[in-house]
Amino acid sequence: MKTPSTHTSPSEQAMRELAAAFFARSTTYQAVTLEEFALFVGADVADILEVFPLNEWTSLRHAWCVQYLRPFMDEVTARPKRRKLLPYAASRPGQVSPHPKPTIA
Repeated sequence: MKTPSTHTSPSEQAMRELAAAFFARSTTYQAVTLEEFALFVGADVADILEVFPLNEWTSLRHAWCVQYLRPFMDEVTARPKRRKLLPYAASRPGQVSPHPKPTIA
């Protein structure tokens, strides 16, 4: 049985709009929790779960994560990968490298 709340929760439409604003301003995965959203909205977690069932909230968190990380992923994958390749002789066992390692005497 649900006990009456001492405050009025935002309507479902208002809560969905607040969720969009909440995710837009968030910068860490740890900050996009039900508890943080409850503080942001000024509602109880139970009230939020009536609008956003746990599986929907989890999907929203995952969507936020992908959207937040996409620019970083795009930047990393857009850069050409440059590796220093070993000369062919140095990569074969028993071969002498044309670039000997310095030794300390």
